Amino acid sequence: MKYVPLLLALCLALPCFSSVPADAAVSTYSEKLPHDGSIEISWESTGLAPADAQAESFVKEAIAGFKERIREFDEELAEDGLDPVPYALSIENAVFRTPGTVTVQWSVHEYLGGAHGSLGLRTRIYDAKTGELVAPEALFALPDAAEEIFSSVSRRELLARGLPQDMVEPGTTAGEGNFLNLIPDAQGVMLCFDPYQVAPWSEGVVQVHVSLQELAAAHPKEQFWKP
Repeated sequence: MKYVPLLLALCLALPCFSSVPADAAVSTYSEKLPHDGSIEISWESTGLAPADAQAESFVKEAIAGFKERIREFDEELAEDGLDPVPYALSIENAVFRTPGTVTVQWSVHEYLGGAHGSLGLRTRIYDAKTGELVAPEALFALPDAAEEIFSSVSRRELLARGLPQDMVEPGTTAGEGNFLNLIPDAQGVMLCFDPYQVAPWSEGVVQVHVSLQELAAAHPKEQFWKP
């Protein structure tokens, strides 16, 4: 088992709306599990003390939760006379910045047997000046209007891509918690959808960009986008 803070020069090809300091600190955690299982985690720091403290807590809770789940799965397999599987947990994050926000998006992949594992996103937005958490709705003076715009734009874009209507419509309905994984950027926000939320697993994480111009009726708060 190892838990090693590292200073790395990031050379990953990140989306154009992200901004990552070249000397960003990256921490790693690696653990071998029985039956060829593993836990592999890496996460970049933000330089904001509250955000980085929450990242540490998130990692610890994710590890503890995963180990509890695999303990329960092992018990069920043993009861059914089945062999254990190579359980795996892989987590990484990406940090995105605007003049007023620092957004941390976690990608969490678990394998607990079956054809493939599960992949989910966890996104947290922080005030770049105070380090306090910013709820997605707090980015706008009229958050309900923002949700309606997210719904309209994403539904239009995703159906135009040929994604199945019976997945797109429930996955883009306003007021149902469908737009928690959003990333502010210089031009607006990037909406991110988990696999199966709006499309089959084969599509992976699906993204739709909504511009500040499209969001004008929701009155985006300038302090989060402008210096």
